[in-house]
Amino acid sequence: MIWFGTDRDSQLREKPFVTQQDCTFLCGNYIDVAAADADLQRLRSVDVTAEVDAAVLGKRDDGRAAIYHHEPPLDDDNGPRLAVGLAVTLLPAVGLDTSDWVEHTSTAASVTAGHIVAAMSRSDLEEFGRHVDDAMAILIVAGPTRAVDQARSDIVHAQEIAERSVLFDLSALEAKLDRLGGDG
Repeated sequence: MIWFGTDRDSQLREKPFVTQQDCTFLCGNYIDVAAADADLQRLRSVDVTAEVDAAVLGKRDDGRAAIYHHEPPLDDDNGPRLAVGLAVTLLPAVGLDTSDWVEHTSTAASVTAGHIVAAMSRSDLEEFGRHVDDAMAILIVAGPTRAVDQARSDIVHAQEIAERSVLFDLSALEAKLDRLGGDG
């Protein structure tokens, strides 16, 4: 079959449709926000914070979840916030109630969450959801797999950790966020 004047296979080899990157999403369960925050502080002290996105979520007195702290990648100028995107995927109300999370709009969170849902399987999302339901606080760390692998050793207070690596189209997500005005 001829496709745009060349055969389809050579066209695909020359210009792949999707540029995917191996990303890992890690979700640690904690007994309280202070324990999750202690691990976030440990992550800040190592070089991997330049590449990973991390967020601490906890249950408020009314039982609803909220983002308590967010540590975006240091080398990223308003790029995708994958940890917060996973939080919004698992707990959509978090995206509506983020007064302390100024640098990320609800629209950008929704776009990021949509890309995460597309990249992960339903069973992966269900497992992360169970971790969120069972914990008083969670630390979500997301980014390139090699960076999250380095960060894992600094997560010492978690009672349990769920982790999934997926092929993720970061360039498509970044392009969509740029079209939104860089609110990533």
